[in-house]
Amino acid sequence: MRIDNLTYESKDYTCNVYLVRGDWNNVGDVNTLIDVGADVAVIPRIKARLAGIGQKKIDQILVTHGDLDHIKILPDIKAVFNPVIYGSNHLTQVDKGLENGQEIKIGNKMFEIVHPDIHGIDSLCFMCREESIIFTGDAPIHRCHQDGDYTDKFLNVLEMLTRQNIEKIYPGHGPPILNNASEIIMASFIKAKEAKRNPH
Repeated sequence: MRIDNLTYESKDYTCNVYLVRGDWNNVGDVNTLIDVGADVAVIPRIKARLAGIGQKKIDQILVTHGDLDHIKILPDIKAVFNPVIYGSNHLTQVDKGLENGQEIKIGNKMFEIVHPDIHGIDSLCFMCREESIIFTGDAPIHRCHQDGDYTDKFLNVLEMLTRQNIEKIYPGHGPPILNNASEIIMASFIKAKEAKRNPH
């Protein structure tokens, strides 16, 4: 699986936009954008990527949540590439809703939908157990603090993630975490539990 951040050099305020493809551009791969962001410069960047013979540049878009910096150019992307748009059932912009625990193919791997119950009711994460990676959007999976306000459901999600041996985290903003991700998630979980025990 190949993951490219198409907005790492963007000058506009935008989220990370990840293009996920299979390793070899096989016919069965599902070329996927995780979020679309707010910078139209991603469109020529998508066009410049190899998609495989007979394949669409973008088959589908997975929306982590509906904040403007994550979905602003959705109409532009849809007009150019005509992908299927997936996201929370709470978003009117999606073609197909996703439920917690559902599986979907991204690139050449299967991912599980994780509803973290934080950063809005429309927030989703996408986890691949086989590759030990997760796309988190703006859910603070890796950055909980002792002054935060966290629900029991979110704590349950964090606890579940501590058992998955996650190796890489691809957040909605900032660089990916490619080392010690499991330890970072565990530390985040501990801080979230402390915040729950001692609310401010």
